[in-house]
Amino acid sequence: MIFPFLKTINPENNGRGLIDHLLQHVRFYDGDVLFLDDIDLGIVFVDDENSSNTELIRTELYQYYFHGKKMSLIDMGNIPFENAVEFSMENLTLISDYFIKSNKPLIIVSSKKRLALAQYKGYEERGEMATVINIDERIEMDNLHSIKDSEAFYLKELFEIEPNYLQKYIHLGYQSYFVQPKVLKALHTMNFEAVRLGELRPSIRNIEPYIRDGDILFFNMNSIKMADAPACLNQTPNGFTSEEACQIARFAGLSDHIMTYGVYGYEEELDHNGQTGALIAQMIWYFIEGYSNRIVENVIDSEDGFLKFIVQNEEFDTEISFWKSKKTDRWWMEISEDLRINLGICISSHVIIGIINLRSIMNCQIVG
Repeated sequence: MIFPFLKTINPENNGRGLIDHLLQHVRFYDGDVLFLDDIDLGIVFVDDENSSNTELIRTELYQYYFHGKKMSLIDMGNIPFENAVEFSMENLTLISDYFIKSNKPLIIVSSKKRLALAQYKGYEERGEMATVINIDERIEMDNLHSIKDSEAFYLKELFEIEPNYLQKYIHLGYQSYFVQPKVLKALHTMNFEAVRLGELRPSIRNIEPYIRDGDILFFNMNSIKMADAPACLNQTPNGFTSEEACQIARFAGLSDHIMTYGVYGYEEELDHNGQTGALIAQMIWYFIEGYSNRIVENVIDSEDGFLKFIVQNEEFDTEISFWKSKKTDRWWMEISEDLRINLGICISSHVIIGIINLRSIMNCQIVG
């Protein structure tokens, strides 16, 4: 497939790099027919009306040393801004769709949070239900009965797209003073989840099971506290730290379900010392490093390599089984079919500790 609208990047602009630099694993799209057979994942940047949001990030990213397994990244270049954000949305949808159909993850960087809609629409042509993970300090839905054609209120539009393949929506890291109570109530009514920043920060590993369950991840840079990411609009003094943002990116890369990882809200013209651009470069590095260490494992497909803990639930007169991977220490939960909850629910270790105790374990066996 050819993407004639893309502004391609001259490889010479990024230097040659040392033998262990990430640049040695990068190919640059040249405007010709694109085949992804020998490509592992891709990255694309989206220009806005003010800047390209790319020079600093690329310079930082490609000079980093890479320690993961051998892989190939294709830099698709930039989607230029053409009069209106709708053109960018159409073009980003085309690229997302192509990578998703090819089963290749795609990294997206844009200042416009509304372009997350294009990231999601790239999944529509697949015709499968998708779980969206949104990391944002706000849950902006305007009022519950209208849609505004605005950057701020893209979520309402996401929920009402037809046909809709949104199986599950999980909003992580919201700050309560920014969110209307009726918005939280609306999410609950739709059987969607929202988790406060304060519930995640005591142990950032608690966010991993949510991300592991997702297909699409939106990351808003405003969810990082202002001191760590100053080059954003609507900054806030509280939020995730830069280290936590990188850990989240790595969890996304490790997930064998995440197909698109979008980073939104970076304002290059505000990045006077390059701090925020460098942070985004490191987040992308951690996503790539996580991807290079992906292990596809699912207790639904095979019980080999798992520890099984069977717990008797006296209240419901049923058994609950917990499965722990011997390779990655990740946990899944199985509840009997009578309760109509499927095998394979991702769960964190701190929840397991609260549920399982020595007196309640009926049986422990290594499967496989």
